[in-house]
Amino acid sequence: MPKKSKLNPTTLEKEAKVLELRRGGLTFDMIAERLGYASASGAHKAYVTACNRIIYADVVETRKVEMDRLDIAQAAI
Repeated sequence: MPKKSKLNPTTLEKEAKVLELRRGGLTFDMIAERLGYASASGAHKAYVTACNRIIYADVVETRKVEMDRLDIAQAAI
């Protein structure tokens, strides 16, 4: 029988903070440093996990912000 995972409130708060900082434009390196992850990949993993866990509307908004930033970056080239 698979083991049920318990959601740690501290983990959920940290994932929410990762989303907030990423939405604010910080890189995964910056997020890792600010929140105490060992590397950018740890912050990225938390970001992906949070995106899979949060309300759909928040995911849509975060993706829109990311796409807008990519459009601006591409236009600058």
